[in-house]
Amino acid sequence: MKKLLSALTILSLVFLFAACGNGGDADESGENTRTVVNSAGEEITIPADAKKIIAGAPSVVEIMVGLGVADKLVAIDNYSTDVEGLPEGIPTFDSLSPDIENLLSLEPEILITSGMSLVSGAENPYQALVDQGVTVIFTDNATSLEGISDILFIADVCNVKEAGETLISNLSAQIDAYRQIGNTITDKKKSTLKSIRTLPFIPSAATTSP
Repeated sequence: MKKLLSALTILSLVFLFAACGNGGDADESGENTRTVVNSAGEEITIPADAKKIIAGAPSVVEIMVGLGVADKLVAIDNYSTDVEGLPEGIPTFDSLSPDIENLLSLEPEILITSGMSLVSGAENPYQALVDQGVTVIFTDNATSLEGISDILFIADVCNVKEAGETLISNLSAQIDAYRQIGNTITDKKKSTLKSIRTLPFIPSAATTSP
């Protein structure tokens, strides 16, 4: 009897340590989760290591491609199809009138979209996804360069915080390059547009800063 109890105790400890070593907490359903904090300081509980993400805005899609996590995308909004670096044949959807059944068929864990999707006084267009257990995240509508902090937030959601820091560094270098160009331009209407076209707005996280 004592040997049986000892075996059961050891087995229980094994399961306990396994649960503690997964990098996240377990919710009521037993699914592993973790907490991220958005730019407004709000805590959001998300799956610990989401591998299926829907992006509902071009800004989100460009950031995820820049972070090198386009492989996590299972669908994008139909305004993002011209973003370079997307998986071939990725499904698209109408962000203004999303087909929830089609989105659910992709078994997403997270949907990230712009706060512009929340029209004042209107219902959350993705509430049906929330009801089915999908984490829906609305990013802030950036109105200044400080808005690039959302890159760090999305990087955290995608479990690539270091790539986010690299991307911000590269983007800051690009902004400095714009400033240097601007300081040397005399005919701004013609020269500025020509010069800016030579610089990508969101460089890849893998790009070396100049």
